[in-house]
Amino acid sequence: MKGLIEIEKTARGTDSFLGEFAMLLAKRARSVAIPSLEIDQPDVRRASHSSSVGPIDESQIFYLMSRGLPRDLARKFIVLGFLEPVVARIPLTDAQDRLRELLDRKWPSAESAQAA
Repeated sequence: MKGLIEIEKTARGTDSFLGEFAMLLAKRARSVAIPSLEIDQPDVRRASHSSSVGPIDESQIFYLMSRGLPRDLARKFIVLGFLEPVVARIPLTDAQDRLRELLDRKWPSAESAQAA
């Protein structure tokens, strides 16, 4: 991931934030976050950035499992919750629904997971 905020000379009083967040879903997965700021205006209120890359937080999985969810379902809810802000920004409701459906299919159904 490489994000960039450019603040041009005409952008007085700018207040900006760049966030880059990645969730690693496999042990062999990798992600490199490179947030960048290019500021050509000395009168900037705030220009900041942040990045985070890591696997699913085991304490989140533990919390959901302690509430009765199976491990796979807990992982699914955490991943879908992580992706939801991105899906929600898609301007077409039909496209949002289709993407949610495709993401949901990445996991076995609750019935087949409980039967196993």
